[in-house]
Amino acid sequence: MPKKTARQALDSTLKRLKASVPDSFAPDPASPLHENVQRLLASGLTETNTYDATYRHHQLDGLFVVRQSVDTMRNGQPWIQLLALADPHYGIGIHDLDQEDPSLYRVDFEDGWDEEHSAPRRTSGICRLSELLPKIKKRKVEAKLPELSLAKVQWTGDLPHKPFDMVFASGPDGLLTRGQERWDESKKSADLAQCLGIVAPDGTVESLPYQAEHSNYIGGATWVGEDRVAVLGHRTNVITSVGVAERKDGAWQLRELWSGAPDAEGARRSGGRGVVGAEGVFAFESVESRDAERSMVHIWAEKDGEWAEVKRMDLTGRLQWIDFVSPDRLVVYLHPKSVEFVRDGDDWKLKASKFDYKLGAHLDQGRLVTMDPKGTSVLVFEDGQQVQKLPVGTNHSAKLVAQGGRVVVYATSKTPSAPAKVLGWRHDGTKYTSWLKVADPHPPATGRDFLGFAGDALIAAQRSGGLHRLEV
Repeated sequence: MPKKTARQALDSTLKRLKASVPDSFAPDPASPLHENVQRLLASGLTETNTYDATYRHHQLDGLFVVRQSVDTMRNGQPWIQLLALADPHYGIGIHDLDQEDPSLYRVDFEDGWDEEHSAPRRTSGICRLSELLPKIKKRKVEAKLPELSLAKVQWTGDLPHKPFDMVFASGPDGLLTRGQERWDESKKSADLAQCLGIVAPDGTVESLPYQAEHSNYIGGATWVGEDRVAVLGHRTNVITSVGVAERKDGAWQLRELWSGAPDAEGARRSGGRGVVGAEGVFAFESVESRDAERSMVHIWAEKDGEWAEVKRMDLTGRLQWIDFVSPDRLVVYLHPKSVEFVRDGDDWKLKASKFDYKLGAHLDQGRLVTMDPKGTSVLVFEDGQQVQKLPVGTNHSAKLVAQGGRVVVYATSKTPSAPAKVLGWRHDGTKYTSWLKVADPHPPATGRDFLGFAGDALIAAQRSGGLHRLEV
């Protein structure tokens, strides 16, 4: 079947989208634009946020036609914008004004726009006009999704801590965060001036002082069961303490399972990924030096009420991420391959993993959930195979959290004054479907940079201090 001409592709697209060129249209012979481009500009494709298109790796959301005058780039090349996107940072236009099937180019208005010449400094090619037109689709009307409302989280506890410093993990029992004592001149620099903050599902936060002989900051924390938390203590990025906190009779008690001085023989540095856990087990990584290409995985497990390190394994390669698929399976990605540890009685055995991915990830009920390299989509894998792609759209940076069959992304804009957005999906037993989609009423300038779950509550943490509970 012969390929459609540019005119046929345009007419076919307009007919499919129930748009048309007015009967009164007549091409302007004085215009430098080809008749096909003039027809496109005169068409009915003018409703903002109505049309989407995906061509190869280009995700073009909210396409609509615009009319602008012909501009000249600094290099003398002509430029006219044909299409705009819902994301105001990007536009699509052409250089070859008299071509019947011109090549389309994308411009970044923030980083690539020449104010002096009112034209782009540089552009990146997408495809021919006739190639893009068949890809344009009318956006389906989405079901109304829940909106979020913000409520300030109340910090409680005996110590005068700053309300937020770092968030470690979320779980059904709450969100684990780190509190920092306000400066006290009487304290020694080596004293541990931090506590573990546990954000309950009702939004309150209780502080758990962490006493460790050789540590001066908390390097990581993770849930290891109901009302049980594993904690790592660090000094100068060296792992100096391993402990478990448990709630008994309404109060938290911390047991330090192991400690060591940072300058002791055999002391190991943190690999930077903290600690991950599941019911009755947790694991963390250590390295011999900051740039070491050999990692050691430490697995601790509980038996008969006692915790002990049950496995150490030296692995070759730079560890990218580590997490539990279940209490019996620990997946470790070492560039360029992944492996897993499987519980075998009291032992853990190393074997080749089915998982094959090269990005940091979250594991949600056995599924791997990760952002694509450009941060425009969430990719879902099962047994090493991609099974879903969830659209996020263009963003400057995105934070992803997945737990309990729910996936949430907090995506910020490149423009500080532009609102961020919160997107969420929930697994229905077969696939993830849209759950929430809300523009954040607070701009990214507030510094919010983490989302996590405390039970069913969604918690947003702010770098400038403070936690907010988002009612869903």
